Amino acid sequence: QAISPLLKIIKINNQKKKELMELSEIVLENYPSKSDVYFFISDMHVVLDDYKSARSLMRQALQRDSLSFTIWKKILYLDEQLFDYNQQLKDVNSALELFPNIARLYHVKSKALNELSEHEQALKIAEEGLFIAIDKEDKTDLMIAKGQAFMKLGKDEKASQLIESVLSIDPNHVSGLNTYSRLLINQDSQLDKAEEFIEKALVIEPHN
Repeated sequence: QAISPLLKIIKINNQKKKELMELSEIVLENYPSKSDVYFFISDMHVVLDDYKSARSLMRQALQRDSLSFTIWKKILYLDEQLFDYNQQLKDVNSALELFPNIARLYHVKSKALNELSEHEQALKIAEEGLFIAIDKEDKTDLMIAKGQAFMKLGKDEKASQLIESVLSIDPNHVSGLNTYSRLLINQDSQLDKAEEFIEKALVIEPHN
């Protein structure tokens, strides 16, 4: 967290960017076996919106510490930023082999499957995740993933029930608000309510 302001500066200050890039190369030369070094340099590339380079660096970090959930989590995030859902599915399957009891991974996998139009499989994975989920956030996210799969399968009533349940638990659930608004728009019903949900989601998370 202490280096975050410095990373933000490199996006607007080319001289600072050059200096930090040069410094990172020196650090990497001196500590090539330290996964934290790759993580830091990857963060620099994320700030610069260079997600491909950031992911490549995180893969190098993973080679040095394959049991770090933090590294796996960052790779899955970068897969999503690159809209590379085929690779994300491969990565999350690998992560699940190591961390089969982390519900968040089932959510990532279910989302990736939905993006790849494997909706029946997305439902199955969401159910598996819900079976082990404990935290409210994990449960609601998995319910949304399940609802999105139902929606894509044309099972709007089941989708609506799930999303309404999520919003009753967490009225500010951004993905729930967005998904419910899309459902209402698809049904061409309650368009005023759909617009209200979209606006609320944007207030909560302007860049969603």
